[in-house]
Amino acid sequence: MDTEIKEFWNETMQEVDSLPLDCVEKKGAQANQYCDVDKLIFQGLGNKRFSCLRVVPKSEHGCSKRAVIFLPGGYAGWTPRPHVWFEGIDTLCVDPRGQGHSKHDCDVRDNITTGIKNRFTCHLRHVYADVRQSVNYLAASGYTSIAIVGNCFGGAIALGMGALDSRVKVVCAQMPYLADWERCANEKVKCYEYLLKYLDRYPNMRDKTFGVLRFFDLFNLVPDMMAHSFVTVGEGNSVVPPGHVWDIYSKIGGDKARLFLCDGNWGYGNDPNYYYWQLCMMRKYL
Repeated sequence: MDTEIKEFWNETMQEVDSLPLDCVEKKGAQANQYCDVDKLIFQGLGNKRFSCLRVVPKSEHGCSKRAVIFLPGGYAGWTPRPHVWFEGIDTLCVDPRGQGHSKHDCDVRDNITTGIKNRFTCHLRHVYADVRQSVNYLAASGYTSIAIVGNCFGGAIALGMGALDSRVKVVCAQMPYLADWERCANEKVKCYEYLLKYLDRYPNMRDKTFGVLRFFDLFNLVPDMMAHSFVTVGEGNSVVPPGHVWDIYSKIGGDKARLFLCDGNWGYGNDPNYYYWQLCMMRKYL
């Protein structure tokens, strides 16, 4: 990534790292026969709160040094992945501020153009900040090997974090986007619907908008990838085109990336082999 982008992210991460890691804990929030589940509420960047579910498997095979952060898609709340729990891996399900279970101080329906007038106020920066704070929490809690698994919007953030934080050892991203903004806007790619509406409403903001979004473009981040990366693409997806996912995958630097083609439109859920390969990544590299 270029110097200006690198300086921006260094400054952002330093600001997050100065935040206290204290959180409000609600014990036994959704406990079941397989896991202990607690709800954590953090005070994030800009004094906005976000919520997590801390899931600790009741497994004799558990390893206290490994943990997975799960990030949902842009329009959903937590969708826990019990197949990871059965491997005895602790999980932190994170809803970034304003979405899902984290609508404490704001309700963010547009996760791309909210705060877009300035790269420091852009919602995308705050999402990355909340995930960084989650990594900090896990590291401070004694976890030495951390993975991030994300769907769609969450998958894009997972890939970005794999390039920004060396403590993230494995990234699994299903149908990620958030890249090549201007071309996707020109081609009216469906997953960028809020960006398209914004540009239609404020055509005079086009150049400034793309100037801000370049700081969050995966094309500019993933060439510096440090984590082992597992990217899935679903055939026939009309929202996040497979070709767009391939373009992102092809930008990932180094030789630690793997691409998995799934039968399901969203690149997960419909193909049992997807979960098998995801677990293989966890077992081998986490």
